[in-house]
Amino acid sequence: MSVQITNNPFEQVGTPDPTIAVEEDALSPKIIEGQEPKWERTYWVFYTESETQARLSLESVAPAIVEGLVCDHYTIDNMGGGLWQAKLHYSLFQVTAEEEFDTTGGSATVKLSYATRSFGPGAIPVFNGAINCNGGRVDGVSIPQPAFAFSYTRTLLFVDQPYKNSLYQLVGRYNVAAFKNFAAGEVLFLGSRGRKSGRERWKLQYLFAASPNLASIVLGPLITVTNKLGWEYLWVLFDEAEDATARQIVQRPRAAYLEQVHLPGTFGTLGLGP
Repeated sequence: MSVQITNNPFEQVGTPDPTIAVEEDALSPKIIEGQEPKWERTYWVFYTESETQARLSLESVAPAIVEGLVCDHYTIDNMGGGLWQAKLHYSLFQVTAEEEFDTTGGSATVKLSYATRSFGPGAIPVFNGAINCNGGRVDGVSIPQPAFAFSYTRTLLFVDQPYKNSLYQLVGRYNVAAFKNFAAGEVLFLGSRGRKSGRERWKLQYLFAASPNLASIVLGPLITVTNKLGWEYLWVLFDEAEDATARQIVQRPRAAYLEQVHLPGTFGTLGLGP
């Protein structure tokens, strides 16, 4: 009999070929006796020589959950002539989604301060917020840098090569649209890890870091950066200037630059939702 399933709960990666036919065997399902309920369902896939397309077509038709039982694994065998036989095994296996986060952050060298208090006799040179000026250099200071690292882990029945390719092509890119309650420009995709053993499902972990978008960044008395995306790089050019009061040449900020060091990416292809 032909099986049509709507609201298919399988997490597919890829698009099945509409010319491929999938039918459940007339003697399916088979109930396996034991302490826990288990089913085995048999399907036939017609008109393809591609295992990837056979799997995609099977998953687009066969239900992932039947009467509370979850398809924890399946086998698919090439019978020749474009015909495949698939056996799906259903049990009380639970598919889980996991989330982790880390706010320990790292460190960054900062060369401009938000405010300065100075002490000393006589006229003290004014550097307009430049930190640790040494001769003609601005050495700055290393301080803790806030960061928000987070990850998602999900379990998939099947992962094909095009999806793996899309994962590495997104590494180092920032989000062009809002993602997981972060605004566009704030999230960087750090990569993913996948693991599968034997007949187990694929377990994929997706790693991200977040940095806030900022507005009205004041850098000294004469420079204000109107807005900065979270993963743009901000740096400051310093000039030598004469402090007439202190009678000394000092380093003062002259201009600020925002550099786009990451390309944009569409995170919707990850399949994690908005």
